Amino acid sequence: MPRGRGHGPRMSNEKAKDFKGTMKKLMAYLSAYKIGIFFVIVFAIGKYMVKWLTGTSDAEIISNALMYMKINIVFFLVLSILLVLRSSLQGVGRKAVPVLGSGIELILKFGAVNIITNRLGYFGVCILEPIIWVICAVLVLGDFIVYQKTNKKIYCLI
Repeated sequence: MPRGRGHGPRMSNEKAKDFKGTMKKLMAYLSAYKIGIFFVIVFAIGKYMVKWLTGTSDAEIISNALMYMKINIVFFLVLSILLVLRSSLQGVGRKAVPVLGSGIELILKFGAVNIITNRLGYFGVCILEPIIWVICAVLVLGDFIVYQKTNKKIYCLI
């Protein structure tokens, strides 16, 4: 048996025949997993992002920022729905519920921070904002549905 370099069969210096087409197929296949890939990337480089943004290497600050980021990033879809619906309703002149929702958000943040932080500490602060986003999104979504049933003027993909 002839001795060669390395283990296994020799590789030829053959170039890819359709690199661009192969990459398009790969991206099309991976597009179904883009949210998961986004989370993996953010969680993988989160520590470096926090260091860069804060300019600190303090382990406690970085760990608290990472906890806040990892909990809140999961609820960004809820936040985006809340912001789009709130803006849409204000745009068509229905200002009462969006303003009420903002007021409820403010009151809950002030009130719940005192109660939750005493019991759960910083973790309570991290989970408080997503909980408030969900409450306000449900409130604004209810008003949006009522408006849609009475006036067929807003077209939304939600």
